[in-house]
Amino acid sequence: MGRPSKEPATPTAVAPALLRFLTGRGADACALALRFGLPANAADVDELPLTSDVLALMLDLASEHCVEPHLALTLPTALPFRRYDAVALALRAAANVHEVLSTAARFASLVLPALDADVRVENDEVRFHARFRGHPRGLGLHADEYVLAFLLAHCAQAARPFPSRAWLSCPRPRDLVPLFQSLGTRDVAFGSEDVGLAFTQADADAPLPDFDPRLRATAEHLASAALALAPRRGALAETVRSRIERALPGDVGADAIASGLHMSARTLQRRLEEEGTRFSEVVDTAREKLARQKLRETTLTLAEIAYQVGFSDVATFSRAFKRWTGLSPGAFRRR
Repeated sequence: MGRPSKEPATPTAVAPALLRFLTGRGADACALALRFGLPANAADVDELPLTSDVLALMLDLASEHCVEPHLALTLPTALPFRRYDAVALALRAAANVHEVLSTAARFASLVLPALDADVRVENDEVRFHARFRGHPRGLGLHADEYVLAFLLAHCAQAARPFPSRAWLSCPRPRDLVPLFQSLGTRDVAFGSEDVGLAFTQADADAPLPDFDPRLRATAEHLASAALALAPRRGALAETVRSRIERALPGDVGADAIASGLHMSARTLQRRLEEEGTRFSEVVDTAREKLARQKLRETTLTLAEIAYQVGFSDVATFSRAFKRWTGLSPGAFRRR
C-alpha cells in the first residue's frame, strides 16, 4: 500500500470483532493481533484505535484465510459485535433509507477509520458517496464491499432495500455474481473515483417500520459527542486539492499553491504529511478527478483533456489515467 500512513488511529469496533470472527474460523487471534501491531488481547475489547490501511489489510487477510473472495459482503451482519454503539443505534432508528444514508455519511469516520462520505440528491436519485482520506485510489475490493454491505445491512428494514446502481473504486474482480446478488442490481461500475450506491427517490423516502424518534434523538446526541472527540484530519488536503483543480492547467507546483495559502512550500508539505498524504498525491488526486469529470461530461478530445489536467501529451496522460483507474481514457469514456 505504499508509504506507511501518518493517518491518526481512530477507535473502531470492526477490528476486534473481526479477530473474534476469525477465531471462530480457526485462526489464532493473538498471533493475528501481534502481526498487525495490536495488543495480544485485542479480540477481548470492544474497540481498538486503528488506521484505515491496517483495517483494509485485516479484511484482505480475513478473505484469504476463509477462502471467500467476497467475504466482506457478509461481514457487517456476521461479525460478533458485543454492543450497539451510538451510530448503530441511530441507523437502526432512522425514519427511511435516505436518513440511513445521511446518518452514515455524517458519522462515517466513526464506522471505519478515515472514511469520508456525503449524500447527494440529483436526477430523482439519492446517492451515497464515500472515500478514504489519504487513499485517492481506495483501499481495495474488500474495503469497498464492506462499505456497501454495511449500508445495505441498515437498509434491510425497507420494503425495497436494494439500490438501483452501485460503484466501487477498486478494479473489476473476476467473479461478479456474489456482488450482484448482494447488491440486488447488475448496474455496478468499477474504477470509480469513490465507492457508493444510489436509490430512487421513491425507495429512499419509503418509511422504515422501526422508526423511533426518541431513540433517534438519544443516539444522535451520543454519536455527535463521539464525533467531536474523534481525530479530524484532511481539511488542508481538501483545500489544496480544490485550489489545484482551479489552477489547472496553470502552475500547480508546491511553491505556487503554498503562496496562495500564505505559507512556505516546506510548511505546506509538512502539514500535508501530518494529514497522512503528500503534495504530489494531492496533485494526482486533483488531476484524476478533473480527468474523470471531463471524460464523462464533455466532448473534448483526449489531447484537449490532457492539456487541461496538466499533461504535455496524450501518451503521458493515458499512462497516468490507466494507473488511476486500470482503464485507458478512451475505454473509460466508452463505458
